[in-house]
Amino acid sequence: MSPDAFELLICDRLSKFGYDFARVGRVNQRDGGIDMIAWQREALVPILLAVQAKHTADPNKHIGPSPVRDLAGTVQQHGLNAGLLVTNTTFTPDAKWFAQKQPLIVRLRDMRDLQQWLLGEFSAEDAWREIPIEIEVCPGMRVPLPR
Repeated sequence: MSPDAFELLICDRLSKFGYDFARVGRVNQRDGGIDMIAWQREALVPILLAVQAKHTADPNKHIGPSPVRDLAGTVQQHGLNAGLLVTNTTFTPDAKWFAQKQPLIVRLRDMRDLQQWLLGEFSAEDAWREIPIEIEVCPGMRVPLPR
């Protein structure tokens, strides 16, 4: 699969998730670190999602922390709500560590997630993996979140 076909696959899956999107630039063209900007079609509160696709021809190449840091910075710089970094391989432990420290800003999705998406499994519990099980809204007041 070419990098462009990979981006189109992600666009297709986002559409199936209920998102509209705008592609930014073209493959191998300067895009400011964002391949797509996505938003839910029917959202009570619109959220803008920056999407970066990292395609590699080598299935043994893992994506390191640099693209994760870049996406986090891009999201913050442009006032977007979150970033989604999708790869056709996996992420290094350092990349995962950085993303875990920024769960509201950056989400990582790898080949395992893509396999679920291709099967049409969009609401798998694994999609909620970065969301905490509860939030402390003030001292002593904890709100449990759905799973």
